[in-house]
Amino acid sequence: VIGAFRQVDKNPGDIVIQQGDTDAKELFMLEKGELHVFKKFSQSETGDGKRVFQYDSAGDVFGELALLYNCPRAASIRA
Repeated sequence: VIGAFRQVDKNPGDIVIQQGDTDAKELFMLEKGELHVFKKFSQSETGDGKRVFQYDSAGDVFGELALLYNCPRAASIRA
């Protein structure tokens, strides 16, 4: 499984996952830094929506739900 991973570097403010995307092909593991999770609860919300979580520990894994359940991304994640 480890051989399937590849490094993806992101700059502060970059989108890692966009809420609603339907072409999920990856899950992610945080090596270092922090990522902010945003969720829009209605179509009328502007921007990224409400900040609801933060990943900040090495080894945190995210993005698996869309893969497991073949559904759109449930939230946006920004570096």
